[in-house]
Amino acid sequence: SKGRVLYAIENAPQIDFLYLSGNHDEDGFVSTLEYVPENLKFFGNEWTYFVYDRVTIAGVILNENNTDSIYDTVNFPENGLNIAVLHGQIAGYKTNSQAGTISIPRLKGRNIDYLALGHIHSCSEGVIDSRGTYAYSGCLEGRGFDETGDKGFVFLNVEGNKISKQFVKF
Repeated sequence: SKGRVLYAIENAPQIDFLYLSGNHDEDGFVSTLEYVPENLKFFGNEWTYFVYDRVTIAGVILNENNTDSIYDTVNFPENGLNIAVLHGQIAGYKTNSQAGTISIPRLKGRNIDYLALGHIHSCSEGVIDSRGTYAYSGCLEGRGFDETGDKGFVFLNVEGNKISKQFVKF
């Protein structure tokens, strides 16, 4: 419930919670908050960047006005560790949803080490280019009887000059 999520955020002030809304979020959690805790941060309709030491995390909410332009406006540093966050479906991925379409080929050469994707409710992963990979973490629990298979999240670990990932079953 909204109360439990807000309680968890409020009771972990040393952790930033980065929120990228998706197709299930319209008029949901954020719009009904009476206040926003300082450690709850939002991605917007243009690339929004959060920098933690040498790790840059950037995300953008896809909409009909920016779906084509996001590829030309992403600006990650070449010498940092860079995580991009998007919610939508990869071009060619078969779903019956109206989510934004993401072009993996257009993200090549953009200094992305890891692309965290939301929208598809099962875990899958792939390669962007020689530097970067991507993954859909899926959802923590199936939302219906048709959503079977392993459920969980992707844990990222930063050590040295590398980001490693591990799927954690929930």
